[in-house]
Amino acid sequence: MAYLSSKFRDAVVALCDSGPVKQRLANSFIDHLSDIHEDELPSGQRGIFAALRQRLHGTQAMTGEDPILASVRKMSSNQAADCARCIVDLYTATIAQEQGGRSLHIVETGDAAPAMAVPEFLLKP
Repeated sequence: MAYLSSKFRDAVVALCDSGPVKQRLANSFIDHLSDIHEDELPSGQRGIFAALRQRLHGTQAMTGEDPILASVRKMSSNQAADCARCIVDLYTATIAQEQGGRSLHIVETGDAAPAMAVPEFLLKP
């Protein structure tokens, strides 16, 4: 599974690079995620990744053009940003899966306080 988290981490880093979101999205997917097969992912992520791959291969490429570049070129900036968020969501889900499915949770204070002490800097004033 570390293989997947590494691939998604590199993809997220590419999304944080400079340049237009469409360019960053295309580079992120082509360079880091295009060789991942859905069956390598946990079952809960397969459909999301398949839908992302389909969105990034949705446009008929011209001769010699990469289908991902063609699809991203036809997207609006908002659609590209939505695909970028999907990559980030898949990365966080992959990390959670590696950690045994544990996710972040809200810590309550007061009468319902947990048995362990919560550091002061995490409490709202």
